Amino acid sequence: MRRSGGSLVAVVLCLARPAAADRDPSQGRLSIAWDAPASCPDVARVRAAVASMLEGSAPESSLSQLAARGAVTETEGRFQLRLQLDSKGASETKTMDANACETLADAFALVVAFTFDPSVGRHAAPAVATAAPGGVTSVAGRRELSTPAPDVSPERSPTRLLAGPLIALGAGALPFPAYGVGARAAAERGPRWELAGMFWPTQPASVVTGASHTVGADVWLATVQPSACVSFARRAVASCVGGELGAMQASGTGVPVSGSGTSWWLALTAGVSLRAPVAPGVDLRFRLDVGVPLLRPSFVLENVGPAGSVQAFRPAPVVGVLSFEPEFQFFSTDRGESRHDSH
Repeated sequence: MRRSGGSLVAVVLCLARPAAADRDPSQGRLSIAWDAPASCPDVARVRAAVASMLEGSAPESSLSQLAARGAVTETEGRFQLRLQLDSKGASETKTMDANACETLADAFALVVAFTFDPSVGRHAAPAVATAAPGGVTSVAGRRELSTPAPDVSPERSPTRLLAGPLIALGAGALPFPAYGVGARAAAERGPRWELAGMFWPTQPASVVTGASHTVGADVWLATVQPSACVSFARRAVASCVGGELGAMQASGTGVPVSGSGTSWWLALTAGVSLRAPVAPGVDLRFRLDVGVPLLRPSFVLENVGPAGSVQAFRPAPVVGVLSFEPEFQFFSTDRGESRHDSH
């Protein structure tokens, strides 16, 4: 069995097997079971669509019974159909997925009708979405079996707006170990666009001068970080690139007269994140970023030590940040997760 071209027609042709039926499938040897979320067409509409396609058909009366079962599950806004056909003691199973459950219901009805009677290809097949009253929007409308069916590949990605706090452990930008707090907001529609704000509280740096005298600086950093990410594996993994812009300040310690200085901070970053859903609309993200500072300030204490000046602190040429981020979804065009069972 092969699925070619990515279209539902190819799926129909792959799954098709001659099977027996009475002229009226509701009275004959065709049984249909349908299990789907509440947002999908129900079993009555699916059966009505199959009956409409088979109306006027005349399948061979000597063949055995066909039992068709469709089970739809929803994960992260996409729907997956597991279709099983049983006839003559043989069983055929296939899966399809789509953004819209109506598309899968329509495909299921078409597969069942065509398998039950291949001659239905000469009849127009109504979409399941228009099989019942109530102003349901049609997904596919009426079409001939020979007309290409809609591709179940996503036409557009769902839109999601998310935000949440973050805590981080950093190395290189400030004296180690450095701990930061902040928040990140994101918008997803295909790529993920992010903006984070971080504050790294004061960390002490020290250096020994002549006569075992220790001097140093207290350094803190505040940044904003725009970034863009591409997600993989149903958004479980993402690869990100971005930058950091902020300010770094240091105050001298261990000197008779303490001064302070502030400098711009600018770095290019790249990272990878792992995402684990813990509840509807709530994720946990673990992210590792590596950055290269383009502006790497050096804080120097004057009139200290034999040389007259001492570098109290300078960030490393490569920095790293490991963050833990609970994330909350505030808006999404994904479908809900309520379900109902119908047979």
